[in-house]
Amino acid sequence: MLLSSALDKFLQYQRLKRNSPATIADYTICIKKFIEWCGDLDCRALTADMVNDYNLYLHDRVKPVTVRTYIRHIRVFVHYCVKNKYCKDIYNGIIMPKRSVKVVDILTPADIRLLMDSFGNNYHDIRNKCMIIIMLDCGLRASEVVGLLTDNVDFRYNYLKVCGKGDKERIVPFGRSVLEAIRSYQRIRPRCSCPRLFVDFYGSPLQRTVFKKIFKRLRDKTGIKRLHPHLLRHTFATNYLLYSDGDIYKLSMLLGHSDVTTSEIYLHYANYYSFMKTKKSFSFLDSFNNETP
Repeated sequence: MLLSSALDKFLQYQRLKRNSPATIADYTICIKKFIEWCGDLDCRALTADMVNDYNLYLHDRVKPVTVRTYIRHIRVFVHYCVKNKYCKDIYNGIIMPKRSVKVVDILTPADIRLLMDSFGNNYHDIRNKCMIIIMLDCGLRASEVVGLLTDNVDFRYNYLKVCGKGDKERIVPFGRSVLEAIRSYQRIRPRCSCPRLFVDFYGSPLQRTVFKKIFKRLRDKTGIKRLHPHLLRHTFATNYLLYSDGDIYKLSMLLGHSDVTTSEIYLHYANYYSFMKTKKSFSFLDSFNNETP
Protein backbone atom coordinates (compact mmCIF):
# COMPACT_ATOMS: atom_id res chain seq x y z
CA MET A 1 0.00 0.00 0.00
CA LEU A 2 1.25 3.46 -0.91
CA LEU A 3 1.64 6.15 1.77
CA SER A 4 -1.07 8.26 0.10
CA SER A 5 -3.55 5.36 0.30
CA ALA A 6 -2.64 4.75 3.93
CA LEU A 7 -3.21 8.46 4.60
CA ASP A 8 -6.71 8.26 3.11
CA LYS A 9 -7.56 5.36 5.44
CA PHE A 10 -5.97 7.18 8.40
CA LEU A 11 -8.05 10.32 7.80
CA GLN A 12 -11.20 8.22 7.46
CA TYR A 13 -10.32 6.62 10.82
CA GLN A 14 -9.94 10.09 12.37
CA ARG A 15 -13.38 11.08 11.07
CA LEU A 16 -14.89 7.89 12.53
CA LYS A 17 -13.30 8.83 15.85
CA ARG A 18 -15.17 12.14 15.49
CA ASN A 19 -12.05 14.24 15.74
CA SER A 20 -12.64 17.90 14.95
CA PRO A 21 -12.32 19.16 11.36
CA ALA A 22 -9.43 21.38 12.53
CA THR A 23 -7.52 18.37 13.91
CA ILE A 24 -8.10 16.37 10.72
CA ALA A 25 -6.96 19.35 8.63
CA ASP A 26 -3.75 19.55 10.67
CA TYR A 27 -3.06 15.84 10.14
CA THR A 28 -3.70 16.23 6.42
CA ILE A 29 -1.31 19.16 5.97
CA CYS A 30 1.55 17.72 8.07
CA ILE A 31 1.46 14.21 6.64
CA LYS A 32 0.93 15.29 3.00
CA LYS A 33 3.98 17.54 3.22
CA PHE A 34 6.03 14.63 4.56
CA ILE A 35 4.86 12.41 1.67
CA GLU A 36 5.73 15.17 -0.81
CA TRP A 37 9.22 15.31 0.73
CA CYS A 38 9.99 11.58 0.78
CA GLY A 39 7.86 10.48 -2.17
CA ASP A 40 4.72 8.34 -2.33
CA LEU A 41 6.52 5.16 -1.28
CA ASP A 42 5.20 1.76 -0.45
CA CYS A 43 4.49 1.82 3.30
CA ARG A 44 6.87 -1.11 3.83
CA ALA A 45 9.74 1.01 2.52
CA LEU A 46 9.22 3.65 5.19
CA THR A 47 11.98 3.81 7.84
CA ALA A 48 12.54 5.72 11.05
CA ASP A 49 15.65 7.30 9.50
CA MET A 50 13.45 8.91 6.82
CA VAL A 51 11.30 10.58 9.47
CA ASN A 52 14.38 11.64 11.46
CA ASP A 53 15.97 13.09 8.32
CA TYR A 54 12.77 15.01 7.68
CA ASN A 55 13.00 16.26 11.27
CA LEU A 56 16.48 17.70 10.51
CA TYR A 57 15.21 19.14 7.22
CA LEU A 58 12.45 21.02 9.03
CA HIS A 59 14.80 22.37 11.71
CA ASP A 60 16.45 24.69 9.19
CA ARG A 61 13.14 26.00 7.85
CA VAL A 62 10.50 26.35 10.57
CA LYS A 63 10.22 27.13 14.28
CA PRO A 64 11.00 24.35 16.82
CA VAL A 65 7.37 24.25 17.99
CA THR A 66 6.28 23.67 14.36
CA VAL A 67 8.82 20.86 13.98
CA ARG A 68 7.35 19.17 17.08
CA THR A 69 3.84 19.48 15.64
CA TYR A 70 4.84 17.93 12.31
CA ILE A 71 6.77 15.03 13.86
CA ARG A 72 4.06 14.37 16.44
CA HIS A 73 1.42 14.11 13.69
CA ILE A 74 3.67 11.86 11.59
CA ARG A 75 4.25 9.59 14.62
CA VAL A 76 0.49 9.22 15.10
CA PHE A 77 0.18 8.28 11.42
CA VAL A 78 3.05 5.78 11.69
CA HIS A 79 1.49 4.23 14.80
CA TYR A 80 -1.74 3.73 12.84
CA CYS A 81 0.16 2.13 9.95
CA VAL A 82 2.08 -0.20 12.28
CA LYS A 83 -1.12 -1.18 14.10
CA ASN A 84 -2.78 -2.06 10.78
CA LYS A 85 0.36 -3.86 9.52
CA TYR A 86 0.86 -1.48 6.58
CA CYS A 87 4.50 -0.92 7.54
CA LYS A 88 7.26 -2.25 9.78
CA ASP A 89 7.33 -1.24 13.43
CA ILE A 90 9.49 1.88 13.20
CA TYR A 91 7.59 3.90 15.80
CA ASN A 92 10.17 3.71 18.62
CA GLY A 93 12.95 4.71 16.24
CA ILE A 94 11.38 8.11 15.50
CA ILE A 95 13.07 10.79 17.60
CA MET A 96 10.75 13.42 19.01
CA PRO A 97 12.31 16.91 19.21
CA LYS A 98 12.74 18.25 22.73
CA ARG A 99 10.08 20.63 23.90
CA SER A 100 11.43 24.10 24.63
CA VAL A 101 9.96 25.42 27.88
CA LYS A 102 9.22 29.14 27.85
CA VAL A 103 7.50 31.13 30.55
CA VAL A 104 4.25 32.57 29.23
CA ASP A 105 3.69 36.20 30.20
CA ILE A 106 0.20 35.68 31.65
CA LEU A 107 -2.21 38.53 32.27
CA THR A 108 -1.55 40.49 35.45
CA PRO A 109 -4.35 41.80 37.72
CA ALA A 110 -3.76 45.23 36.15
CA ASP A 111 -4.09 43.74 32.65
CA ILE A 112 -7.35 42.04 33.61
CA ARG A 113 -8.81 45.25 35.09
CA LEU A 114 -7.82 47.11 31.92
CA LEU A 115 -9.44 44.37 29.82
CA MET A 116 -12.70 44.42 31.81
CA ASP A 117 -12.88 48.23 31.73
CA SER A 118 -12.57 48.24 27.93
CA PHE A 119 -16.12 46.93 27.42
CA GLY A 120 -19.14 49.18 26.99
CA ASN A 121 -22.87 48.61 27.49
CA ASN A 122 -23.94 47.72 23.94
CA TYR A 123 -24.99 44.22 22.90
CA HIS A 124 -21.69 43.15 21.36
CA ASP A 125 -19.60 44.38 24.30
CA ILE A 126 -21.81 42.66 26.90
CA ARG A 127 -21.72 39.41 24.91
CA ASN A 128 -17.97 39.59 24.26
CA LYS A 129 -17.22 40.44 27.89
CA CYS A 130 -19.21 37.39 28.96
CA MET A 131 -17.18 35.14 26.64
CA ILE A 132 -13.90 36.64 27.88
CA ILE A 133 -14.88 36.13 31.52
CA ILE A 134 -15.77 32.48 30.84
CA MET A 135 -12.43 31.87 29.11
CA LEU A 136 -10.51 33.65 31.85
CA ASP A 137 -12.30 32.12 34.84
CA CYS A 138 -13.05 28.62 33.49
CA GLY A 139 -10.12 28.01 31.11
CA LEU A 140 -12.25 27.17 28.06
CA ARG A 141 -10.84 27.16 24.52
CA ALA A 142 -12.29 29.63 22.03
CA SER A 143 -13.96 26.80 20.10
CA GLU A 144 -15.54 25.48 23.32
CA VAL A 145 -17.03 28.88 24.19
CA VAL A 146 -18.52 29.25 20.70
CA GLY A 147 -19.93 25.71 20.96
CA LEU A 148 -21.66 26.22 24.33
CA LEU A 149 -25.39 25.53 24.24
CA THR A 150 -27.92 27.39 26.34
CA ASP A 151 -28.80 24.04 27.94
CA ASN A 152 -25.11 23.53 28.85
CA VAL A 153 -25.38 26.12 31.64
CA ASP A 154 -26.58 24.74 34.97
CA PHE A 155 -27.59 27.63 37.25
CA ARG A 156 -28.63 25.34 40.08
CA TYR A 157 -25.18 23.85 40.64
CA ASN A 158 -23.18 26.53 38.79
CA TYR A 159 -21.38 24.50 36.16
CA LEU A 160 -20.91 24.37 32.39
CA LYS A 161 -21.13 21.17 30.36
CA VAL A 162 -18.33 21.64 27.84
CA CYS A 163 -17.83 19.70 24.61
CA GLY A 164 -14.07 19.63 23.98
CA LYS A 165 -11.73 18.04 21.48
CA GLY A 166 -12.95 14.76 20.03
CA ASP A 167 -16.46 15.51 21.34
CA LYS A 168 -15.29 14.69 24.89
CA GLU A 169 -17.63 16.22 27.44
CA ARG A 170 -16.53 17.57 30.81
CA ILE A 171 -18.03 19.51 33.69
CA VAL A 172 -16.48 22.88 34.58
CA PRO A 173 -17.74 24.75 37.66
CA PHE A 174 -18.06 28.52 37.61
CA GLY A 175 -18.18 31.29 40.22
CA ARG A 176 -20.10 34.49 40.83
CA SER A 177 -18.27 36.51 38.16
CA VAL A 178 -19.27 34.07 35.41
CA LEU A 179 -22.80 33.75 36.78
CA GLU A 180 -23.34 37.52 36.72
CA ALA A 181 -21.80 37.83 33.23
CA ILE A 182 -24.08 35.13 31.78
CA ARG A 183 -27.15 36.61 33.48
CA SER A 184 -26.32 40.08 32.09
CA TYR A 185 -25.88 38.68 28.60
CA GLN A 186 -29.04 36.55 28.70
CA ARG A 187 -31.15 39.61 29.56
CA ILE A 188 -30.30 41.17 26.17
CA ARG A 189 -29.79 38.01 24.10
CA PRO A 190 -32.04 38.02 20.99
CA ARG A 191 -35.06 35.73 21.17
CA CYS A 192 -34.29 33.00 18.66
CA SER A 193 -34.47 29.26 18.10
CA CYS A 194 -30.67 28.86 17.99
CA PRO A 195 -29.54 26.41 20.71
CA ARG A 196 -26.12 28.08 20.98
CA LEU A 197 -25.61 30.33 23.98
CA PHE A 198 -23.67 32.97 22.04
CA VAL A 199 -25.31 34.42 18.93
CA ASP A 200 -24.97 37.53 16.81
CA PHE A 201 -27.40 40.43 16.89
CA TYR A 202 -29.73 38.55 14.50
CA GLY A 203 -29.77 35.29 16.45
CA SER A 204 -27.34 33.34 14.25
CA PRO A 205 -24.63 31.19 15.90
CA LEU A 206 -21.14 32.66 16.19
CA GLN A 207 -18.23 31.16 14.29
CA ARG A 208 -14.81 30.64 15.87
CA THR A 209 -13.33 33.19 13.45
CA VAL A 210 -15.19 35.95 15.31
CA PHE A 211 -12.51 35.79 18.01
CA LYS A 212 -9.89 37.05 15.58
CA LYS A 213 -11.83 40.30 15.17
CA ILE A 214 -12.72 40.54 18.87
CA PHE A 215 -9.14 40.15 20.05
CA LYS A 216 -7.78 42.56 17.46
CA ARG A 217 -10.16 45.23 18.77
CA LEU A 218 -9.22 44.41 22.36
CA ARG A 219 -5.48 44.63 21.61
CA ASP A 220 -5.98 48.02 19.95
CA LYS A 221 -8.19 49.29 22.78
CA THR A 222 -6.15 48.05 25.76
CA GLY A 223 -2.64 48.18 24.31
CA ILE A 224 -2.01 44.60 25.53
CA LYS A 225 -0.24 43.42 22.38
CA ARG A 226 0.29 39.83 23.60
CA LEU A 227 -3.46 39.31 24.08
CA HIS A 228 -4.86 36.26 22.29
CA PRO A 229 -7.54 33.65 23.17
CA HIS A 230 -5.15 30.98 24.47
CA LEU A 231 -3.43 33.48 26.79
CA LEU A 232 -6.66 33.55 28.82
CA ARG A 233 -6.46 29.77 29.19
CA HIS A 234 -2.80 30.02 30.25
CA THR A 235 -3.75 32.70 32.78
CA PHE A 236 -6.56 30.56 34.22
CA ALA A 237 -4.40 27.43 34.55
CA THR A 238 -1.43 29.22 36.13
CA ASN A 239 -3.61 31.11 38.62
CA TYR A 240 -5.49 27.90 39.48
CA LEU A 241 -2.22 26.32 40.61
CA LEU A 242 -1.09 29.51 42.37
CA TYR A 243 -4.27 30.34 44.27
CA SER A 244 -6.37 27.18 44.39
CA ASP A 245 -5.41 23.79 45.86
CA GLY A 246 -2.66 23.31 43.25
CA ASP A 247 -3.93 19.86 42.24
CA ILE A 248 -2.53 19.14 38.75
CA TYR A 249 -4.99 16.26 38.25
CA LYS A 250 -8.01 18.48 38.90
CA LEU A 251 -6.56 21.12 36.58
CA SER A 252 -6.11 18.51 33.86
CA MET A 253 -9.80 17.56 34.17
CA LEU A 254 -10.91 21.21 34.05
CA LEU A 255 -8.81 21.89 30.95
CA GLY A 256 -10.01 18.73 29.19
CA HIS A 257 -6.53 17.24 28.79
CA SER A 258 -6.63 13.49 28.21
CA ASP A 259 -3.08 13.16 29.58
CA VAL A 260 -2.02 14.92 32.79
CA THR A 261 1.48 15.45 31.39
CA THR A 262 -0.02 18.03 29.00
CA SER A 263 -1.01 20.13 32.03
CA GLU A 264 2.37 19.83 33.76
CA ILE A 265 3.78 22.80 31.82
CA TYR A 266 1.60 24.99 34.07
CA LEU A 267 3.49 23.75 37.14
CA HIS A 268 6.57 25.34 35.59
CA TYR A 269 4.71 28.60 35.01
CA ALA A 270 3.19 28.61 38.51
CA ASN A 271 6.53 27.92 40.20
CA TYR A 272 8.12 30.76 38.25
CA TYR A 273 5.42 33.28 39.21
CA SER A 274 5.40 32.06 42.82
CA PHE A 275 9.16 32.64 42.94
CA MET A 276 8.83 36.15 41.49
CA LYS A 277 6.09 37.07 44.00
CA THR A 278 8.30 36.13 46.96
CA LYS A 279 9.67 39.22 48.68
CA LYS A 280 12.65 37.44 50.22
CA SER A 281 15.99 37.84 48.48
CA PHE A 282 17.48 34.61 47.16
CA SER A 283 20.88 36.17 46.47
CA PHE A 284 23.68 34.34 48.31
CA LEU A 285 26.07 37.25 47.83
CA ASP A 286 23.57 39.77 49.22
CA SER A 287 23.17 37.65 52.34
CA PHE A 288 26.92 37.11 52.61
CA ASN A 289 27.73 40.81 52.27
CA ASN A 290 25.12 41.79 54.86
CA GLU A 291 26.66 39.61 57.52
CA THR A 292 28.41 41.50 60.32
CA PRO A 293 32.17 40.70 60.32
